[in-house]
Amino acid sequence: NNSELELAGVLAHNDILANYVDVQETTTATGTDNTSGLGWSTKGAISATTPASYLLRLNSMHQRKHRYQQRNFYMPGVTNKMADDCSRLWNLSDDELVAYFNSTYPQNKCW
Repeated sequence: NNSELELAGVLAHNDILANYVDVQETTTATGTDNTSGLGWSTKGAISATTPASYLLRLNSMHQRKHRYQQRNFYMPGVTNKMADDCSRLWNLSDDELVAYFNSTYPQNKCW
């Protein structure tokens, strides 16, 4: 479900970060607009055997391996427009999505 995808995104975010910079003995911060994913990742557990429980276990092992603390926070969709657009514009092709982002959110450097 969508909440499990959001939880996978939190894990992927920290994995990319840990492989790009040294996060050892630091605290990472990740914003999400998904309250279920936020609750699960904050608590670090779920009372069911689902993909979320597997992702939470992976997340814990990842934190232990890279020796960092994870803190997540709620970020409403209205303040997180780029991620919100990605989750809602499924009707666009990849090229159309990139064109939309280039015109809506111009960047100083190329994507």
